[in-house]
Amino acid sequence: MKKDVLLISSPRLGLNFPRGLVQIAGFLQENGCSVSVLPSAYALRDRESWTDNDLKDILTCAMQEAHPRVVGVSNLCSWDHPECLRILEICKEIDRTIVTVIGGAHVTFQDEVCLQQSPFVDVVARGEGEWTMRDLMSVLKAGRDLENVNGITFRHNGIIIRNPDRPLGDLRELSPLDFGILPSEFVKQARIHGVSNRGCAYRCTYCVESAFWKKKREHSVQTLLHEILTLKKDYGTYLAGFFESMIDTESRQFLELTTELMKYKVFLPPNFYIHARPDCITTATIDSMKKSGISQVNLGVESGSPTVRKRMGRFMSNDTITETCTRLRNKGIYVYTYWIIGHPGDNPQEAEISLNYLNYLHDNDLSDNSDIMMFLPYPGTRFFQDPEKHGVEILSLDWSKWNRFKEAPPSQLAAFAAEDIHSFYRRSQRRIKARRFAIKLSVGALTQERSETITG
Repeated sequence: MKKDVLLISSPRLGLNFPRGLVQIAGFLQENGCSVSVLPSAYALRDRESWTDNDLKDILTCAMQEAHPRVVGVSNLCSWDHPECLRILEICKEIDRTIVTVIGGAHVTFQDEVCLQQSPFVDVVARGEGEWTMRDLMSVLKAGRDLENVNGITFRHNGIIIRNPDRPLGDLRELSPLDFGILPSEFVKQARIHGVSNRGCAYRCTYCVESAFWKKKREHSVQTLLHEILTLKKDYGTYLAGFFESMIDTESRQFLELTTELMKYKVFLPPNFYIHARPDCITTATIDSMKKSGISQVNLGVESGSPTVRKRMGRFMSNDTITETCTRLRNKGIYVYTYWIIGHPGDNPQEAEISLNYLNYLHDNDLSDNSDIMMFLPYPGTRFFQDPEKHGVEILSLDWSKWNRFKEAPPSQLAAFAAEDIHSFYRRSQRRIKARRFAIKLSVGALTQERSETITG
């Protein structure tokens, strides 16, 4: 069936739910556009390792089925930028009359570069996409000039034109997600995270959220509950937790959310989680979490070095972090901590301090598990805009290498070479893996002991 718009997620997204595309698709449908969404990783699921020809096959099928006027792709991360461009290139090869659109944080801050480097991209949608895509479709259907659409950058007669930024939309205009836009089997298998707000009240230096979303805005609690109940009732699956950078546990929204969740604990998985800052959790909020079914809190510790945390704009002490972890663990809440190696201000000595603090939290059962990442100076941050000022050297703009979890990073510091950052990262990973293995052995031993007690 012919559609106005085909929206495609990157295959790098895997079975993670493409929340942004589904939200845009639903909004467009409510505004008179027919939309199809292709979760490309799910379409490639039967292929152990997909090739470019595999990608061509699924895109050809999707294009033939939808016959879209516009094809959009969501470029969530810098490292999947090449795949997103390749998707639009293939779609243009299939039908050169389509208008191709790319959106997401990376291209919001690399919009002109993106258009300069790829002739297959027609429009870059900057910032949040719902209202921009609505206006873009309205203009295209009416045959009017794209200069009337705020929030886009586009090419016209070989000239790149950057329209004014778009004011932020009103989240109350967005209906709850329509999971029916996607194949039901995909929804049942996907890892689906909730989002309670857009933006963040804080301005951590390494994060692009404040630049992308501009300010914090909250979704209604009823919208959040609708997702939880719909997934359980219609698909027999769960919302894994809330995945924004942080949820304000002292806000009126969180108090209302935990109160409502108490009624629906059966609809939550046993490891339902939130992300939070260690300095934004009180004894009262921990009690509310526990009663509502929130059993895991992911804390952004980021560094065990007060010097580095200060450079990050995270003004909290190790005592505050330790105290928060202690209070959470005393209430039986699982604590998962996040860390960054190689942020400006870091060096081998500071990294050693950070690793020692990570070990301290693990050894004292104050952090059940951890995830550590290597710092990257993402577009949209001050470190990408003016790297020399902050002692950052960008070694490569091959975006496929901008992965925080694999080989040596594509950037380094004057006092911390890329290979040394990677070395500390590997040491930290070994420590975390040892912790996970020890827990696994402990759980196995406890299970065996219980089994022997029962059978004996």
